[in-house]
Amino acid sequence: YAVKHDFTAASTTGQGEVAVASAKGEIRLFNKLGIRAKSLLPGFGDPILAIDVTESGRLLVATCKTYLLLIETQQGSESAFSKSLTATLPPPKRLQLRPEHIAHMGTPPSFTPARFSTGGSEERSIITSTGPYVITWNLRR
Repeated sequence: YAVKHDFTAASTTGQGEVAVASAKGEIRLFNKLGIRAKSLLPGFGDPILAIDVTESGRLLVATCKTYLLLIETQQGSESAFSKSLTATLPPPKRLQLRPEHIAHMGTPPSFTPARFSTGGSEERSIITSTGPYVITWNLRR
């Protein structure tokens, strides 16, 4: 790359497609290495510490220090890994703790890398932790 992108994390789908995150909060989606990114997903400007993608590549979770971003990467049968769909994808969902949960913990959250649950045919939850607390988000809701 001619420009320094400050890549911080990467993850792959079951088909070998690659998602790469940066310290600027951007996420680039590649269908294979060695070529230009097919899609550039803007974040909220905070550095992305970790990234995980479902086996099918339909969902992506990016971990920032105090929140998670849940991003859908498919529009119908089209995938943002193989075609630029940035303009048509729904905006990312910001997953964060409620103020009452933060008050109960006593300190602001500092999330560890979030991961999709594994096993079975489809991922059902997102799992992360902060301090001594394990936190899960149910994907069915």
